[in-house]
Amino acid sequence: MNRRLFIILFLLSSIYLFLSYIPNIYEAQQAKNAMPDRHVILAEHIYTYDYNVYLSKIRQGLEDRLS
Repeated sequence: MNRRLFIILFLLSSIYLFLSYIPNIYEAQQAKNAMPDRHVILAEHIYTYDYNVYLSKIRQGLEDRLS
């Protein structure tokens, strides 16, 4: 019973890990289609941004839109 549970959990975690790499694979495939002056940072979605940086990006976007 314990061995079967271990195998099932191992398979489920492996599938979950593989699925988490799909955005990386997609970004790597789309990097060649990007505009030449655009910098493409692979796996950007993995980084956990600081909340203050997140708020400052929103503020910068709003200021640019209003000006």
